[in-house]
Amino acid sequence: MNAARYFIRREDDEPPPFPHHSALLFKTVRDPSQTHVPPVTFAQRPPHACHPFLTPRHTTDIGAQNDPTPAKKDWVGSRLALSARTVAYGETLVSSGPVFKELAVQGAKVLVRFDSVGAGLEARGGKLTGFAVSGEDKQFVWADAQIQPDNSVLVSSAAVPKPVAVRYGWADFPVVNLFNKDGLPASPFRTDTFSVPPPPAPAKKK
Repeated sequence: MNAARYFIRREDDEPPPFPHHSALLFKTVRDPSQTHVPPVTFAQRPPHACHPFLTPRHTTDIGAQNDPTPAKKDWVGSRLALSARTVAYGETLVSSGPVFKELAVQGAKVLVRFDSVGAGLEARGGKLTGFAVSGEDKQFVWADAQIQPDNSVLVSSAAVPKPVAVRYGWADFPVVNLFNKDGLPASPFRTDTFSVPPPPAPAKKK
């Protein structure tokens, strides 16, 4: 993000748009409390949060499990083009997938609300996947998730009777399928500020 910060610091009347796609995650699917790769993606968020000309677009549906370089590069390009059309040219269109807005704990369940729902939320290919929930013990487990009529998502797990936090797409290779009906995938997110465990030390060579 050093290049992005350079553009923001320019003294021009209006800095240029800086569309970019978040890092593709890969490797293996892990327990949601043990994964270490997602912080790479989340590290790209702060510049965008402080400046509207930085427009990250997500590609969780494009990467391959053993290759961080997307084969469908035209898909990446088309999504970045949507950002340019909205930010640079002022077109009114849906250019982003669902983005976490807020959550509300409702007993043993958590209601998650989103911005950029477009024409509505949908689960591609069946039941929603990729949601995890945690209690005060900070131990995340995979959760059940259901889209509600108001385009929120209700998240719960029998293993977490008193939930406090939700994560979505928090995995080395996230298996996720929440989209808006405009065809754009939801942004991975977490509602907690828990510290992330360090990655395991590499095995010693014999």
